[in-house]
Amino acid sequence: MLVEFIRNKSDWIALHRVMKRTLTILFSVALLTSFGQNKLAMNDLEKELEKKFKQLRKEKDDQEKEYFSGQISDLLRNNLDQYTALDYDFSKLSTVSTIKSPDGDFRLINWNIEMSDLSHKYFCFMVKKKNVNSVEVIEFSDRSMEVFEEHTQKTFTNTNWFGCLYYKIIPVKKGAKTIYTMLAYDGNNDRSNIKFVEGMMFAGKRVKLGVPIIQTNEGLLKRYFLEHSEKTIISLNHDPKRNMIVMDHLVPENEKLEGMYEFYVPCFSYDGLRFDNGKWVLEEDVVAVNKPQEKNLKVQVGENKFVSMKNKWVDPTNNGTTGTHTAVTPEDIEKQNKKKDADKDRKLKYKKAKYLNNRNQRSIIYEK
Repeated sequence: MLVEFIRNKSDWIALHRVMKRTLTILFSVALLTSFGQNKLAMNDLEKELEKKFKQLRKEKDDQEKEYFSGQISDLLRNNLDQYTALDYDFSKLSTVSTIKSPDGDFRLINWNIEMSDLSHKYFCFMVKKKNVNSVEVIEFSDRSMEVFEEHTQKTFTNTNWFGCLYYKIIPVKKGAKTIYTMLAYDGNNDRSNIKFVEGMMFAGKRVKLGVPIIQTNEGLLKRYFLEHSEKTIISLNHDPKRNMIVMDHLVPENEKLEGMYEFYVPCFSYDGLRFDNGKWVLEEDVVAVNKPQEKNLKVQVGENKFVSMKNKWVDPTNNGTTGTHTAVTPEDIEKQNKKKDADKDRKLKYKKAKYLNNRNQRSIIYEK
């Protein structure tokens, strides 16, 4: 039948086209199947990354550290374009930041390597939602060695990035736009560390790092830095109840060292950035105390018998009265807490004595 079919030239051409089309389809299917087999599922990707990061963290040689970071980057580059990467928690990656934006729009996989000279190199991949079932992967390129100065007014992109570890994402609105306020850490060098606040937004397919959203005495800034001595640890965190980013106030160890930030340390007072009318506005000397703890204090009298007492919290800024608030130091809070503890002890002794007048039983005090 094949001979009959190809008796003339036109039949032969037709058969050739059919065979060519069939081979093209088969090749395409084989290619897609091979591609699908090479794509790792998220749990397999996490296992591979966990293994590579363990190898990386054991290394002492700079070239080996960069080699393993390159392998990790290849794994992420080839596998993060799956929609499941947006929500997968990567809980086994204990030495990696894998934070997700609170609005669910993107997530970051972000890590660093410390070099032998105590400088740091940073790596970051963003998984960004495109639509209901697809994502795009955006890779960040660390150029911090080229932009060493603390640029408070410069805008960077993901291809020209002031490398860091992001540890908090705070979405805020400026008009119709969403600005992502990023809290970040940079190990910097053997003398100083840096924490900073940075505005980030999307401009088309680009990531824009550095948005004029921070109002200080120096004007409107795109980035707010806290550089401090490597010998100390400072706080820079978001307090949603106060609608404020609270941070340690830094001063030089000696007034003659002003401007030499590797000698700056916390002074037990606090500054804050309060979000107001589309900007983070700097407020100095703010009150920064832990939120009230709603706890019940119980006295156990015998087996399965209890007397419950309220552990009432007293605002240490004004002793529970109205009026002007004044900033307090941790030492002030400690004194007030000692006084509260003494008051609790007196109340407990009174309650125990009153109860034990009627019940001749041994009492045990504990906090629940």
